[in-house]
Amino acid sequence: TTARGDEILQGSFPRNGDHVLCDEEQHARVAVLSSENQRLQCRVEELEAFHSSVEEAEEHALKAKQANREMDERLLVQLERIEELKKELSKSRERENVLRDKFKCTPD
Repeated sequence: TTARGDEILQGSFPRNGDHVLCDEEQHARVAVLSSENQRLQCRVEELEAFHSSVEEAEEHALKAKQANREMDERLLVQLERIEELKKELSKSRERENVLRDKFKCTPD
């Protein structure tokens, strides 16, 4: 709050025997408090918007991590399949070579 706002906030409603605020003083107090309330309301709205954007960013980060995990799992499966295919190819080449040697025509 501002210094004037603090001064006004520290004041309390008049008690018996206390000075009663005139209309001008009451309007001034209301104006300062209203201004402070508006400033605080704006700050609350700013903080709520920031909090919301942080939550959205955290949610997006979690989704991205999950997507990365899923992609890692897919890549591992693909790597395993590649290794299997390499072994099959190697065996197939060996059979091909055996068959070539077996049916190779030797010149007379």
